[in-house]
Amino acid sequence: MALLDTALLIFLLAISGAILLALCIIDLRRYQLPDTLNAAFGGLGLAFHLLSPYGFLPPASLGIAALLSAGLFLGLRWLFWKYRHVEALGLGDVKFIAAASFWVGLNGIFWVIALGALSTICAAPLYRLRGRPPSKRSTVSLRVPFGPGLTVATAGVFTHMIARSI
Repeated sequence: MALLDTALLIFLLAISGAILLALCIIDLRRYQLPDTLNAAFGGLGLAFHLLSPYGFLPPASLGIAALLSAGLFLGLRWLFWKYRHVEALGLGDVKFIAAASFWVGLNGIFWVIALGALSTICAAPLYRLRGRPPSKRSTVSLRVPFGPGLTVATAGVFTHMIARSI
């Protein structure tokens, strides 16, 4: 039975890795994080914690983490729009951070946000060099997708969680 459990968890991790890669590529190309992929990623995170014999994080705390992190991002989105009239965070970013919470929990999600923001800031000059034109609906001169930074940070934080528990 343990072998079957391990194989299932490895399968969940492989599918989730593929979804993270797809989210990263789509956001780089289209500035979108599709709802279906966000939902699948979050669902797989919940399934991982429910099926894992290691008991990483309790499901109730994952739901609380998703609500709090999505609320934080919605609040930031609203503040930027109210005071700067800029859509600084898309709804896909809000949904992704909720989905990522189902993988890393409340403590991990703040690391995902911090590391995701740092990696996105570090990548911003590459977008300037690449010559990506600003959006016609944006008042800022450079748009940088947040999804790639968040996906890489999520994978890194979750990997760190696994490594610490072994």
